[in-house]
Amino acid sequence: MAADGDGVDVFRGTAVGAGVVGFFVTADPGKRDVEVKVLIDCTAEEIDRVRRLLDDVLGIGGLLVRRNLATAPGSDGPTADGQPGAQTWRQRGR
Repeated sequence: MAADGDGVDVFRGTAVGAGVVGFFVTADPGKRDVEVKVLIDCTAEEIDRVRRLLDDVLGIGGLLVRRNLATAPGSDGPTADGQPGAQTWRQRGR
């Protein structure tokens, strides 16, 4: 359960066995709300689709925190900059 009493958003992908591959930490200024969205069994493409949903559809920015995918089963590899860990992303125009 999230701090606001609502459930935590979980996105499950197709990389069976990868487990938790990361989290999106989002801030929605309109709702004055911060949330953590869990990514389970997601490929790099599925993570990008979630990012586009949050950015293009919902209009919220966030921080992608990735698990060290270099050692994770079913891994798609490291983050875009070649390093495991946090990868920032901002909504266009901000």
